[in-house]
Amino acid sequence: MAPAKKDSKSARHPPKKTKAAKPAPEPSTFDEFLDEALSLEDKGDRYVSGIKAQRFYTRATEMYAQAHRLVSTDMHVLYNWGRILLLLTEFTDPILAPEERRRLLKEAIDKLRQGGQDGNVECLFNLSQALRGLAEVALEDGVGDVREGVQGLVEADSVFDKVYRVQFAEWEKSREDERDGQKGKGKETVDCSEGKVCTVHCHGEEENEAVEQDKGEPHEDRPGEDEYEMVTTMDSTTLSTLLDTLTAHIQTLTLLFKELPDPETTAYYEKSLSKLTHGQTLLSKYASTIDIKDVSAYTAEFGIRGAEIFAARADTVLEQYRRLETSCYEEALKKLDGVLSTDKKNVEALCCKGDVLVSWADAIKTVNGGLENMLSLSLSATCSTSGSSSPTPASDALTQMRTLYSAASTAYTEAYTTTPTNANIAKTLGDTHLTRIPLYSTKDQITLALNAEKYYRRTITLCDDDQVIGPVLLRLAIVLSWADKEQECRKVLLAWKKKGCPGVGEEDSGVPFNDTVKGAEWFETLVGGLV
Repeated sequence: MAPAKKDSKSARHPPKKTKAAKPAPEPSTFDEFLDEALSLEDKGDRYVSGIKAQRFYTRATEMYAQAHRLVSTDMHVLYNWGRILLLLTEFTDPILAPEERRRLLKEAIDKLRQGGQDGNVECLFNLSQALRGLAEVALEDGVGDVREGVQGLVEADSVFDKVYRVQFAEWEKSREDERDGQKGKGKETVDCSEGKVCTVHCHGEEENEAVEQDKGEPHEDRPGEDEYEMVTTMDSTTLSTLLDTLTAHIQTLTLLFKELPDPETTAYYEKSLSKLTHGQTLLSKYASTIDIKDVSAYTAEFGIRGAEIFAARADTVLEQYRRLETSCYEEALKKLDGVLSTDKKNVEALCCKGDVLVSWADAIKTVNGGLENMLSLSLSATCSTSGSSSPTPASDALTQMRTLYSAASTAYTEAYTTTPTNANIAKTLGDTHLTRIPLYSTKDQITLALNAEKYYRRTITLCDDDQVIGPVLLRLAIVLSWADKEQECRKVLLAWKKKGCPGVGEEDSGVPFNDTVKGAEWFETLVGGLV
């Protein structure tokens, strides 16, 4: 290639260097910190997720902290500060450790409680969501005080009730104004800087008779009952606002009643059903006021939330009374099938269906004294009734479990086909195939083990979180032992040990290593006493 020609003129007169732009001065006043916080929020919004979005949002919280330092009485700063902290706890890319999520939730709750003192409904809605998030960390991740989590759910229930009463009253008023041709008249302008607000008084008996507001409350003297003076928000309340509040409240109640004994659990269960019915009635009656796509989305949402209510009720009855509540599992599946009949690729509904089917199969295992006991009884019955084709109770239960786990695998597979990059669904599929292994003969056990291997390896490929990968490596080693891959099993266990043996004491699949691998000389040396 010929050398580039030299521009002699350019050589004699190099371009003048421009002065670098001066960096913007650091904010120092309340308004400057507030403007900077809002600017950083906007930048985070543009990225939506990922490490850059997380950095912008984190920086925004620092600016809100500085603004609060200068004007500690500004409720909107507290609200926005708490809201962004709550937003950070919902990040899955990058995923937060439960301990860090708990820390952020505690801080968000503190700010939102303070910001809600003036009755900001949006602030109180977010407070309820943060309280539920803190409970999830304690109840599902095992980080934090369970009692604190349950108390937070009770408070969230109370606050949701108050938020909804204000929203419903405002919505009713706007509808009356529309009917009277006076939309927008007589409304006082909200002047946040001077603390002026438009107070709405709720008149319980004056609500629309066809869609009665749910007022059922299972207990008295709840935390947060008289803590907040309720006022309207600046944004107008729509049907979608009401439905969003109801679905969030239903999720909170479902989580709450699972943690309480009777009669509280039944009271909250019935309240969750009341909220569900109220929401479905609202949606049915006023569907014409929102977009048809939103109608479909809310219909599916209520179907899924309803399924979760019935599945949680079945699990609660099993735990407290050791009774199989078949009708609840059936009702949950009926609701999910209704959702899937109009949207067969609804991933949330498919995963929820898989969860319900697995819970049902696990419940059968529990009421029958565990899988080992069931297999023993089935074998004994088969030996004593040799030559007879009549099924026994134990074999019937095993057959039903096989059917349920198989159906769950199908539901999860359909969800995975729609979202093949979802590591959590891949892991769940691996777990389901692993759980099925002891229910079948040797040939089928190998097939199931190979299926589980496929999805566990896919999980490791998709996920870069060692907290997830470590326990998955242990389960991968287990299925390799059943797939007659002893040397690969050993390699995976070596990799697992290098990561510090994560998952020890947490392994709850109920499936041990295959006897052939457990009897190998290297096995005891490598993992003796660990698994």
